[in-house]
Amino acid sequence: MPFVPVTEGGPVRTLLLLGWVLASLASATMLPAIAHSLTPSPFLVNGGFEDWASGPPEEWQVPEGHAELIAGASDPERVVEGEQALALIAGESRRARITQLVVLQHGATYRLSGRLLVDDPAVHLGRLEIGWTNALGQPDHQRVEQFGSTGGEYLRLVTPDAHIPCGASNVRVSIILRATLGAPSALAYLDDLQLKRVIEASPCPTPTLAATPTPLPVATPTPRPTVAPLPTTAPIAT
Repeated sequence: MPFVPVTEGGPVRTLLLLGWVLASLASATMLPAIAHSLTPSPFLVNGGFEDWASGPPEEWQVPEGHAELIAGASDPERVVEGEQALALIAGESRRARITQLVVLQHGATYRLSGRLLVDDPAVHLGRLEIGWTNALGQPDHQRVEQFGSTGGEYLRLVTPDAHIPCGASNVRVSIILRATLGAPSALAYLDDLQLKRVIEASPCPTPTLAATPTPLPVATPTPRPTVAPLPTTAPIAT
C-alpha cells in the first residue's frame, strides 16, 4: 500500500487521497490469481477435457462406445490434471473410440501422449494412435502405443514418433478401447492428452507436371493425277 503524506489544505489532501485509492485498486488487480491453469497442447484442442458440459467433449468425436464426464469435485482420484477427466466406455460392440481431427504439417514428426487409468479387468487392450488418409485415399496409421491395466493408477503413455507423410489428409488422433470377449462393458479413464511436434518439417517435393507430348504431324494424302479420257473414234462408213 503506498504511503500518503497528510498535508494541510482541503484540495491538496483530497487529490492525494484520491490517488491513494486509485493506486490501491490497481495494486489489488495486479495480485496473482490463485487458480489452477493448464498449458494447452499446441496441436490438440481440449486435451484435458476441461471444455465440456454435456454431449461429447468440445472438439472431440465419439464414433464408438460413449464418453462420460468425470468431475474432480466429486471423484478427485479419477482426475489427474485440471478439474475434469473422461471415462471411455465400450458397450455391446466391445469397442469405444474417441477421436479428434488435427492440423499438422506435412513432413514433420509428432508425438502423442496421455494419462490413462485402467483398473477394469474387462479391458482387453487399448491404444493411442495417430492416423491419416494417404495419398491414394486409403486409411493409414503409424506409431501406436498399446495399453492394458495400469494397476489402478494414472500412467502417462507416449507413442513413438510419427512422421506425417507428404500427401496425407484427415490427420487425426484416436484413443481406442476394446473389451474382453463376453464382457458386457469395459471402462478406462483419460486425462491430459498432448500432441507435440518433436522434429520440424522437411520440405515436401514439389510435384512436377508431366510434359505434354508433341503431336505427330498428320500426313496429307497426295492427290492422284487426273487422267484425261481417250478421245472417242467415230466409226468408218462403208
